[in-house]
Amino acid sequence: MPRVMALIKIKEGGASFPAHVPYLRKFIFGLKVVGMRNMITGIEWVVVAAVIIVLLLWGPSQLPKIARAFGEAKKEFQKATKEAEEVAGELKETVRPITETVESTASELKKVDDKLLEVAKTLGINTEGKTRDQIAEEILKRTKKS
Repeated sequence: MPRVMALIKIKEGGASFPAHVPYLRKFIFGLKVVGMRNMITGIEWVVVAAVIIVLLLWGPSQLPKIARAFGEAKKEFQKATKEAEEVAGELKETVRPITETVESTASELKKVDDKLLEVAKTLGINTEGKTRDQIAEEILKRTKKS
């Protein structure tokens, strides 16, 4: 069987590349072909350096113990996070009736204030710069006079 690979040409962006030369092909099946020197960059080097430092400091015999300790720490952190979320949910459920009561009381108080201002305006009382108590006192004075 003759070498068919040497005869196949892949056309990309107007240029043709022999299929048997992998470093010349840009994309095959959506994967970018790169050289080995470009495979490890940036943060990967930091991870590799950290692993080497850990191996040098504690040795390969301690590596399973360190990994186990990290695993347990992660498990405890997830457990604490889950408990905190549950407590937050319970707290929201506990506070919800209080919040609803405060909101309903505030809306009732607003209605009373609106009614108080309406009565004061019908009696011709100037309400600007006065507290609710001062307005109520003036309304009482005017209604007693009448």
